[in-house]
Amino acid sequence: MRRIFLSLFAILAGCLGFAPPAPAQERLTVGYTNLEGAKIPLPLGKEMGLFAKRGLDLEIVRVSPGYTAIPKLLSGDIQLFLGNGDPVVKAVVTQGASLCIIASLGEDSFQLVARAPISTVEALKGKRVGVSNPGSSADRIARATLKKLGLDPERDVRVVATGGNESRARLELVLNGEIDAAVVNTENVMALGARRNDLALVADLEKLGIFVSGADLSVTRSLVQSRRDTVKRLLSGLVEAIQRAKTDADLTRRIYRQHATVSEPAALEWRATEFVKTRIPDIPYPNRRAITGYLEEAGATGATPLEAVADFSLLTEVTQGR
Repeated sequence: MRRIFLSLFAILAGCLGFAPPAPAQERLTVGYTNLEGAKIPLPLGKEMGLFAKRGLDLEIVRVSPGYTAIPKLLSGDIQLFLGNGDPVVKAVVTQGASLCIIASLGEDSFQLVARAPISTVEALKGKRVGVSNPGSSADRIARATLKKLGLDPERDVRVVATGGNESRARLELVLNGEIDAAVVNTENVMALGARRNDLALVADLEKLGIFVSGADLSVTRSLVQSRRDTVKRLLSGLVEAIQRAKTDADLTRRIYRQHATVSEPAALEWRATEFVKTRIPDIPYPNRRAITGYLEEAGATGATPLEAVADFSLLTEVTQGR
């Protein structure tokens, strides 16, 4: 009898134009350092409702510098963090923090540039190399770059904390002569147009074997254990967002224009077409070569398995429909 009543109610509701109540949305807070480069699937997915249709109410909040995300993750202020995974790996290795990387949305492209005519490693000696803040991703990457070039960051150059968390801000400081060199995002250099002639390329980080995965997605292991299905639904939404970004260049341009700091047409075009298609993987498994570098930087032994700091199983289950 109850089933008949419910069926009649459903029919009557439909006739009167009543829609069934929407399923409850599960809240998740994702911290991010910025929404540049490979991080773009996050705002794209949120704007296109790709997380909402999976029952997720996603809040995205700025957390910068990236190392400040560690206490926020551990305290539950944020449930996930999208940014360079190096601080996460360091916290696991040196503090025993129960964190892990569950996805890497893509490697960013970085260059060490200097004021012309400083174009060689030798010419860089004694000069001012700008970073954002001590201990930040920009600081760690710059120091790793200098070491690869055979320079001692403490003795051969002056590392200057500029307070500018954005690559673009450090680039402007180079052009204005306030610092002599900095590691910056390739798209920021492209956006300069004719002003690029005032800069010299000292090194391309990829050619030095430095791979920067600036869009690692990290969580606490307790979240994975207690809300595994929730985390998998988020990853499923990101996978769909990546596909949308790769197949709809107009949409991707618009999202970059809204959320990124670069608006120069050539840089936007490069991001929306070449970068997204070639640098963001279809299935964003944790980046093995970047994580290997994080482990080395953290002083982990060669025997430390990647699985100590990364969980590959979640995306495997998502792709297999489990």
